[in-house]
Amino acid sequence: MSYPTIPKTLQVLDRILSVLAAISPVNGYFYPVGTDNVLRGLKGWDEITDFPFDMGYLGPEHQDPEFEMDGIVKKFPTYYIEGYANAESEEDSITRIVKHLADVQKAINADTQPGAGAGSLGVLAHYCRIGRAEMDNGILAGEGKAAFRLTVNACVSGAWGEL
Repeated sequence: MSYPTIPKTLQVLDRILSVLAAISPVNGYFYPVGTDNVLRGLKGWDEITDFPFDMGYLGPEHQDPEFEMDGIVKKFPTYYIEGYANAESEEDSITRIVKHLADVQKAINADTQPGAGAGSLGVLAHYCRIGRAEMDNGILAGEGKAAFRLTVNACVSGAWGEL
């Protein structure tokens, strides 16, 4: 009996989250994230106690599936990354969230490049493009926090059941 593999759509999400967890000043980023501060799914901002904190989840597909002559299907999932930061000593929450967003964009982009290695976003997906970022418009400022939501649009291919 054969068992199905993890669908590519989830493999890409898990890879995005592992890329975020690896963000560290040692690798040329502003702030460390770590595996304890990355979650697949959602959590209330008031439940987050350690920053920066990132969450990733699937959104609607950004394009209808395409069907190739050989039975291969291309799907176009959209991934959402929500990031949170707080004010710390000499930096306000706005400065920290903008720097953290830059870290997230840089890390995802680096993993899409040729030579990023086996299992990278550049290998798992035909493309993985950083999309629009929305800030929280100051809603969390009274709490000394700030947030963003970033879209990442991808294209994965395979047979139905693999995606």
